[in-house]
Formats: sequence, structure tokens, C-alpha cells
Amino acid sequence: MGRIRRAYAAITYNGKDISLDLQEYLSALTITDNLSGKLDDVDIRLRNKNMLFLKPEWALKLKKRLDISLITEQWENQSEGKLQLKCGSFFIDDRDFNSNVVSIKGVSSPITNILDQKNSKHWENISLKVLAEEIAKKHKLNFQYLVKDEIKFNILDQDKETDLSFLNRIAEDEGISLKLTFNKIVLFDRETLEKTSPTRTINLLAGEISEDWRFRERTKDIYDKCEISYLNLTSGLKETEVYTAKGKKTTIDENKEEKILKINKKSSSGDIKKLAMKKLKQANKGEIQFEFSVVGDLKITAGTVFKLINAGIFNGKYMIERVVRTLAPFRADIEAYLIAREDDNNGIS
Repeated sequence: MGRIRRAYAAITYNGKDISLDLQEYLSALTITDNLSGKLDDVDIRLRNKNMLFLKPEWALKLKKRLDISLITEQWENQSEGKLQLKCGSFFIDDRDFNSNVVSIKGVSSPITNILDQKNSKHWENISLKVLAEEIAKKHKLNFQYLVKDEIKFNILDQDKETDLSFLNRIAEDEGISLKLTFNKIVLFDRETLEKTSPTRTINLLAGEISEDWRFRERTKDIYDKCEISYLNLTSGLKETEVYTAKGKKTTIDENKEEKILKINKKSSSGDIKKLAMKKLKQANKGEIQFEFSVVGDLKITAGTVFKLINAGIFNGKYMIERVVRTLAPFRADIEAYLIAREDDNNGIS
């Protein structure tokens, strides 16, 4: 008997499995997995047969929680069996109804004051970890800190900002990334993640990805050095420091056409060198981007590091920034950026 492969979604609504209830009506499912800086989101499209989803007992309500997994059975081969990818917990923030289709959209954050309420507060002698723990606890979220260094601040001020945008801003200023997933705030160091060994190799010529792949290389908003200007509170004078991407203190050479990233503030922690290196890294990560699609692959997620071969000048080590998964058709559209060329530092691991 030939192999029969399947791909389907498991959906729970406020803890109740509604997968079978929706199966007949589900026309499309799109899930976006972002590495950091943006909330993950989901868009569920349902056939509104006989106005079914206008009935109170069938209407999926705003602010309610959806837990979604994608499941494959015998997708690659007979012996593979069942594989499951837990895509996340989503909270319904948008409903759109017409006579034919209902669209239910959700984001990976509870629909609470963490998104909408603008607050002002002052802190002294606090670390990034303690600050994030405080905000997570306030909004009844779990918290995970995946940063090696302890980052301390003498003074922090939140001025009419939502708690999530404030925490994200403070973290970004220190080169730390934030992701809200599975009802949990996660802080992590993207640079540490980039240094991990590739978990897989993708061969551009082997037919394992779609043929509509695309590379983009640009010079706009790509910089050679970072200039940080700030007011010295002791002397009252403006001071300027210039660093390279590797953290070497330098100067601007007026005889060269150098592109300078200019920042007019210190980091909240006061580490100017670290701020310059991180900001250059953030700006330059888009220098070479790789977009491609795969069919039926549940192992590729945002944050995956892979090695690309048989891509000529674009051979190298890449980090996945964003994955958009759809169920019909069952595919993943992927955005990645180059971490290191193959010939950098005599090759990549």
C-alpha cells in the first residue's frame, strides 16, 4: 500500500480542542513566526456556510486564546510517522465577517494593558533582568532570560510608553532582542545565537527549496563605523566616540568615503563601546538577504542557523529572521540574512 501523507492543524480555543469542529470550514491558515521585534501572528480563514460563525456558540470571541500546532504524518517517508510543531499561543484581536468568509486574527501577546496602556515610571539601580521580570509579573506572563551578561542601569525613565514597547526599546539599546511567545517574554542575545553552529545544510541546487528563491545585496543603510555623541553630565560638554564593528576605538577618516552611523545618545547602561558594536550589527544585518520557500518542513523556525552551499558568492552561514507558514498550500516562506560568508575567517563551521 502506498504512502499517504497528511498535514493538518490542531487548534484549541480557551483550552478546548476545536480542530474537528473547524475542519470542514477551514479554508486557509497563515502563521507568522518573527525572531524578534514584532509579535507573532495568525490568520484563520473559515467558510461562513449558512452564516454559521455569526451564531453565538460558534463565534470565536475577541481576546480569547488559541493554541495552534501543525502536524504532519508520513510526510517525507513511510517511517517518519507523526511530527508536530507547536506554533504558539495567540490571542484574538481582530474578526472580519462577510457572507462567504470569516477571518480570525490573533497575536502572540495577551490583549491586555501591556499592548495599549501608556505608562510613566522612574527606576534607579536596576538590571535589565529585574526590569523584565517586573513587567512580566505585572502582566501575568512567564519570563526567560537568555543573556550571558548582567546589564545594569543607574537611572531609567519610562515616559508615556506601553510596557512592551518600553522594554523592547531598552533591550534594543543594549543589543538584546525580545520575543513574546507561548505567554512568555524572552530576552536573548542575537549575537550569541549567531555564533551557534548551523543545525542543517541547504543545497541551493538539490531541489530541497523552491525555485523562486531570491538574494538581495544592498549598500543603503550599511555602515563602516558608528559615531556616538552624548552630553557629559559632569563637564557639560558634548563628547564623541567612534568605533568599528569589531569594537575598536577609531576616528573618522575625512579622506575616505566612509559611511557613518550616527547616534546622539548613550546607552542606558553607559557602555558606549557595546552600544556602537550592537547598533552597527543591527544596521548591517540586512546587507545580504536570502528569501526562499520550502514545502512541508516543520523543522525550520525563526532563529534557525543554517549553512548554504552551491550558491556561489552567496555561500555562507545564515540566520532565519522570519517564517510565514500556510496550510493550504502547505509551505513556509522564509526570510534569512547572511551572518558570515564561506570564506570569512577561513570558512564557516
